[in-house]
Amino acid sequence: MAGEMIHSIVEYLKANPEVARKAREYVKTHPDDVRTALKEVAEKRGWDLSQIDTTTLKNELYKIAA
Repeated sequence: MAGEMIHSIVEYLKANPEVARKAREYVKTHPDDVRTALKEVAEKRGWDLSQIDTTTLKNELYKIAA
């Protein structure tokens, strides 16, 4: 499940490079805000983020938006 979620996010960002660039910049400058926002969204949607490899997601984001 978590791998599928990362794959979906990565595919979206690949298809939308401007969004990926903005996301990368925001993550770089506001890491705590991003963490809080993700937790809130996950809670509302019932997602279990404990299984998501955040390092992989961050690396993919940087590759796309580089």
